[in-house]
Amino acid sequence: MSVQPRQPTVRDVVTAPFDIAAGLVTEVASTTVNVALAPARLVAAVGSAITRLQRTLDKLDDMADGVTAMEREMRGMRADLAEVIGELEGIRDLNTRLHVIGDSVVEMNDGVHTMGTSVEKLGQSIDNIDHIAARFARLGGRRKAV
Repeated sequence: MSVQPRQPTVRDVVTAPFDIAAGLVTEVASTTVNVALAPARLVAAVGSAITRLQRTLDKLDDMADGVTAMEREMRGMRADLAEVIGELEGIRDLNTRLHVIGDSVVEMNDGVHTMGTSVEKLGQSIDNIDHIAARFARLGGRRKAV
């Protein structure tokens, strides 16, 4: 069976331009609505982007404030460390002076030891002199007796 195309009726011929016009008007209206809505969607998208950009800039400001605070604290630490280094230099100087004093005490101790040795030798010399004097005294006593 073959289907034969239908022949247009008068009504089809008369209404066809109106149907075409109605379709065009509907299409134009739909496009107009889409075009009319496009700026609103664009504004919404731009608004969203601006909101995100503002949040990002706020966070960057917070980061910059944090970096500034860190810089201030690091400068303070630098000053504190300079003070610590100054104190350590003072301790090193004191340590050097204590070594000098310690060396002097060692030298004094050596001197006292040397003096003690000299006193012992002097004591021995005095004992020797006493011994010799006692011999002379005995010798002198014998001469008188003669």
